[in-house]
Amino acid sequence: TGESGAGKTETCRRLLQYLAHAAAAGGSGDMRRLHEALSHTSCVLEAFGNARTVMNDNSSRYGKFLMLRYDSTARLRAAAFSTFLLEKTRVVRIAPGERNYHVFYALLAGLKPLEAAELSLLHEPAVPGGTLRPLGPKAFAYTSCAAEQPTSSSAAALAAEAKRDKAALRDIGRALDALGLAHYEQWQAWQVLAAILHLGNVQLAAKASPDGSASDTAELRDAAAVTAAATLLGLTADAVSGVLLTRCIRAGSDFVTTPNSAPAAGLLRDGLAKALYSRLFERVVAGINRSPAICGADGVDAGAAAGDGELSGRPFIGMLDIFGFEDFEINSLEQLLINYSNEHLQAIFNEIIFAAAQAEAVEEGVPPPTFDAEAVSNSSTLALFSTPHRGLFSLLNEECVFPKGTDASFSDKFAAANKDNPRLTVLPPAAGKSRGASFAVSHYAGSVVYSSAGFLVKNKDPFSEDLLVLLRGSKAPYVSSLFAPPPADQQARAGRRGFRGVVGTYASELDQLLRVIAGSRAHFVRCVKPNTFKAARRFERDVVLRQLRCGGVLEAVRVFSSGYPDRLPIREFVGTYRALVPALELPPAGAAGAATAADRRACADILRALGFGDGSVALGKTKVFLAAGVVAQCRARR
Repeated sequence: TGESGAGKTETCRRLLQYLAHAAAAGGSGDMRRLHEALSHTSCVLEAFGNARTVMNDNSSRYGKFLMLRYDSTARLRAAAFSTFLLEKTRVVRIAPGERNYHVFYALLAGLKPLEAAELSLLHEPAVPGGTLRPLGPKAFAYTSCAAEQPTSSSAAALAAEAKRDKAALRDIGRALDALGLAHYEQWQAWQVLAAILHLGNVQLAAKASPDGSASDTAELRDAAAVTAAATLLGLTADAVSGVLLTRCIRAGSDFVTTPNSAPAAGLLRDGLAKALYSRLFERVVAGINRSPAICGADGVDAGAAAGDGELSGRPFIGMLDIFGFEDFEINSLEQLLINYSNEHLQAIFNEIIFAAAQAEAVEEGVPPPTFDAEAVSNSSTLALFSTPHRGLFSLLNEECVFPKGTDASFSDKFAAANKDNPRLTVLPPAAGKSRGASFAVSHYAGSVVYSSAGFLVKNKDPFSEDLLVLLRGSKAPYVSSLFAPPPADQQARAGRRGFRGVVGTYASELDQLLRVIAGSRAHFVRCVKPNTFKAARRFERDVVLRQLRCGGVLEAVRVFSSGYPDRLPIREFVGTYRALVPALELPPAGAAGAATAADRRACADILRALGFGDGSVALGKTKVFLAAGVVAQCRARR
């Protein structure tokens, strides 16, 4: 865990390299192939799931859980990836100084001229017979940015980035080859990516009325972009134009076609681009998991992930690379879900740390450490989100189903249902950081203000039924398969569940993941970045302190300090500090092993002679438990 730029992705890559290398050392040919395949997955997943942000040049814009499955002899047999919460908004909208997903820039920089021509990604020559040149990122709305140079990057850094982009497509292709993805499948993925780029250039505007004023009806301003996108998707330009400019509405037993406004048509265009990319990303991940080199010789899907019965009782090592706690100038549903995930992980962290402290005290026969359990617990915060019927997720899904549900009506119901929860503060409109209703949640890492504007639309994640029907009928088998209807049993289960929305789906995925973590032995790797400038050898105290607080580390230290933070083996303590009381007749220092009764008496005599009473020390069976400051005083005297 850690905030963006702290090194989570790099740490996971190094861990994966080590585990794969350790398994391959002296192993069979299958194990070596698995090792090689795992080394290629990082290249592919980072290309499709990572992007440059103002905080990180290679920021993961999705959550990832990697499961490595072992046999009874600790040999690595298979692996699989589970992903969640891909940042789809980035496909159609990027902030100044940031970039879209790496794969778009790799595609534009790495294609050969003939390949670019097939994807309609070539400049028209300025003069007849002129040289054809591939189009660059600035030629497309989805990859260009008003402020392309982030303040923290120099021209040299941007030139190096462009050089990496040029080589990246070749590296991605080689990685996909090693994972067993056929060349024709790769080309079909490039076609979908190119279609998304062309969709971004589809200009929509309000059609002029006879009197010259703007009307509520949209019209296309760039037929070439529509034609290019439609061709790559196996559709006709007229069909794509039709579903963008009009919509079908059921009126009794009939359907009526009504025109869309320019803003509505723009939302449909962007919705199509986001749906294409998210389905493509899912297909790439599924392709990795199906790769013979990854799923193992027995063909078992190691990631049945994360919890299906196929893995029951099988040894595994899992790595979870998840977003860190977020608090921006304006926080919306995306930040809420990320912080909800971190609340659950913090609850696991608390349970592991504090339960371990309690268990050790009981085992040693000393009074367990006392602390304010309510202050440490975040159960009331989790209840604010997940309680049936009155939690945020339940009320948001309920409001999405109501025909007249709005963000404002949702906010009112949420505030009324949870008015007694001390973790919730409803703010007046002026106190929020943006227009619309706002509320503050007291998270373990601090209070975060959320704006509820857009919650309903984001939770519905609407995708036009007309577009869905059109894509399923595509003449390009790859495109139609991306939008193929789910199996009948899945449709039946979905029908019984009713509307789930983005929050319901994510909560279900998170619950499945948490069950896997709860059934394993969890270890936390806290990634901390030393500064916000992406600079080497620069340490900023406030930046590090904020991350330690957000990671719950300071809270853990506080709780441990309230009890006995230092626990030393009795024989070690006697051997180290016996020189402080030379007047006492102590037994000779014992050898390594369990403390004897003489050792325990000697330890008690030393502590008593140094003036430490019962409130600051506790003598266990094999360890001496020392309150905060005792060890420091002993060291100073020594």
